[in-house]
Amino acid sequence: FMIVGVLCAFVAVMQIVRVSTFTSRAGDGWELKAIAASVVGGTSLMGGIGSMVGIFLGALTITVIENGLVLLRIPYFWTYIIFGLVIISSVLSSLYLERKRLGRD
Repeated sequence: FMIVGVLCAFVAVMQIVRVSTFTSRAGDGWELKAIAASVVGGTSLMGGIGSMVGIFLGALTITVIENGLVLLRIPYFWTYIIFGLVIISSVLSSLYLERKRLGRD
């Protein structure tokens, strides 16, 4: 918990330096991206499974998808729909692989 607190403080300082100001609503909308990145990275929503490398790769994947949507000039509200579909497909594939691993298929 200490490491997470220190990293949050570091990110807050970097955000203030980047924007020159900080408000309480500065991170609004990042929740869905964070959940999508962790689920795409292989973190189980049931707990117990996940790695930092997987989350990093998931965040990289989500960033590439978001930048691709911007380059394709797709309206921003569609990104929420697409991220939702990415989360649903990742969860379903995770459930399928877990059932297959346990031999319940």
